[in-house]
Amino acid sequence: MLALREIDRRYYDEDLPTRGPDRYVRSAVSPRIAAFGAVTQLLLSDRNPCPACTSTSGAHGTEGCESCQGTGEVSAETAHRIRIPSGVRPGQRLRLRGLGWPGKNGGEAGDLFVVVRIEGETRSA
Repeated sequence: MLALREIDRRYYDEDLPTRGPDRYVRSAVSPRIAAFGAVTQLLLSDRNPCPACTSTSGAHGTEGCESCQGTGEVSAETAHRIRIPSGVRPGQRLRLRGLGWPGKNGGEAGDLFVVVRIEGETRSA
């Protein structure tokens, strides 16, 4: 019975689930990694609404908040291990499914696109 209520709430009481937006980040790799490939870590930083201030109504709800120091937002970092394929080129985009922004109402996350820059190489205009 609880499962049916959850399905009803998720799909009929609110908007239908939607896929989250894609996000784009840049990552610099060494010429060696570009040539031979590697698994590397990518640290993503997001700004989310402060959970302590969300429940407070009014324009002055963020003043004096210890969680966000009055900004109304908190920083959240996530680390992801990504594989850089061998022979990656400068400016190439790597698509990582499901690591973008979260979807609404149970929808799947968008994709993360990593735009590669090779350290020490300059782009000609």
